[in-house]
Amino acid sequence: MTEVRRSPDVGPMTHNVEMILDAHTHLTGSEEPQQILECMNACAVEKAFVFAPELDVETRRLTNDNLDDIRTHNDYCADICSAAPERLLGFCTLNPTPNLADGDIERAVDLMIEEAQRCYHELGLRGAGELVPTRWYPNEPPLLRLWETLAELGMYTVFHTGIFYDGRESTYCRPVFYEVIHQVPGLKGHLVHVGWPWHEECIAVLNIGSKFMQTDPEEWGFKVDLSFGAPTDWQLDVWQYSIDTLPSGMLLYASDVYLALRSRGIPREVPPAPTRALRDGDHAGPHR
Repeated sequence: MTEVRRSPDVGPMTHNVEMILDAHTHLTGSEEPQQILECMNACAVEKAFVFAPELDVETRRLTNDNLDDIRTHNDYCADICSAAPERLLGFCTLNPTPNLADGDIERAVDLMIEEAQRCYHELGLRGAGELVPTRWYPNEPPLLRLWETLAELGMYTVFHTGIFYDGRESTYCRPVFYEVIHQVPGLKGHLVHVGWPWHEECIAVLNIGSKFMQTDPEEWGFKVDLSFGAPTDWQLDVWQYSIDTLPSGMLLYASDVYLALRSRGIPREVPPAPTRALRDGDHAGPHR
């Protein structure tokens, strides 16, 4: 990897692995591409899934509950990632909440299908995420059309599972609701945080696809990222359950950080890279 000049807040790191893919990072809405690349270089990250802004950094409240904001966030993500498209793999935000259409979830789904197509064809974004269910359940019948559209476009999709920061959406984020993926051939993506505190449920949902249904690894609908969802004291147990039960190729390294904030030296915990580093070819990422 080519090193770039670091800010004084970013110290040196010994690179004992190469070609790490970080499968879960966020944009704030006020960063520069150079800040992101600087942090990636310092942490030996070759490529990153970069999610469009959707959360206020200070309040932890979602900022994607109206169509104008969703489109603005996606335009911003495409612009940032265009600076280094081979390393910054941009993901659009989508939110089929009925609030987008005066309580009409069918119309909300239509709007998100249109936005997904715009992001793919006009903005060049090849993934969707991190999608947070906000007053909708992933397995509601009207949403099947959106999941089918993402599958048809080949957009790798990342879903939030587990407790959510704002204390309002967690009830919609149970891993079992994502069994709906078995009804959508070709949909690829992953669930985040191992669904903590429903990590056992999350592992069971994924295990069905990989073992009991004897699905070929190439046909796995979802994988799972090992980002920090669980509190520190419980993280090792959650990760150990995952390692003991799921195929290693189903587990993704993920930091869940705002890379630009890290480059400025703002403290935020970053999990260590796993012993088996993710490399190109070990993941079913966005089609480029």
